Amino acid sequence: MNTEEFENWVSIHSIIECTKKGFWNYMENYKQEEPDEFSEVFGSVDMDVEYEGEELGVYQCLFSLDGDDLDDYFR
Repeated sequence: MNTEEFENWVSIHSIIECTKKGFWNYMENYKQEEPDEFSEVFGSVDMDVEYEGEELGVYQCLFSLDGDDLDDYFR
């Protein structure tokens, strides 16, 4: 797949929007399922704000070539 084909695939399947939506869904689930750990890691940080300029982790979302959401995780 060349760059143009990849860009078209990203656009057609709304990959950026799906990834953002998946990230916030993941974070909300994490917050609800592991409240103590979440509080320890993030404290009272506003999730819409970068925390002291540091990267807190990496969220990855995997998609099939058909644009289906296969999996996501935060590391």
